[in-house]
Amino acid sequence: MMLPMPSGRGGGTSIGSVYGLGVFSGAASACCAPVLADVAALSGAASSFPAAAAVGVAYVFGMVAPLCALALAWDRKNWGASRLLAATTIPIGPGARWRLPVGTVLSSGLMIAIGVLTVVLAVQGPGMAPDGWQVELAAALGHWAAVIQQFLAFIPG
Repeated sequence: MMLPMPSGRGGGTSIGSVYGLGVFSGAASACCAPVLADVAALSGAASSFPAAAAVGVAYVFGMVAPLCALALAWDRKNWGASRLLAATTIPIGPGARWRLPVGTVLSSGLMIAIGVLTVVLAVQGPGMAPDGWQVELAAALGHWAAVIQQFLAFIPG
């Protein structure tokens, strides 16, 4: 499978290039680390090796299946070569001296919007107020989780 590269040339097809892509993707997606830590903890707390393996497989499948489906659909529909993403350009800059593809402009705008939202939320103060509906909701969810856990306590593991 050829991977798209910024230079316009296809990516490598060797095991090493695919492994490198996985390593880079893992490093770039640091938001997955807390979930991975939870999966490791759940796997360690499982009552048997098959249960621990099932937790790990479910995690990997949950992370990879949507990406695989999107990649297959992208490849089958050839969306990368569509007129909207590649052929249609938008003039940018003073006097419209640069022309960028629509996909690049849309993704850039999305990244800028996320950055602005992050800064706005960061300067507004703590994300969780010391009182109010969020605290009440968290307490109610904690209570119901404990009630459900006690109700299901007869299930081993």
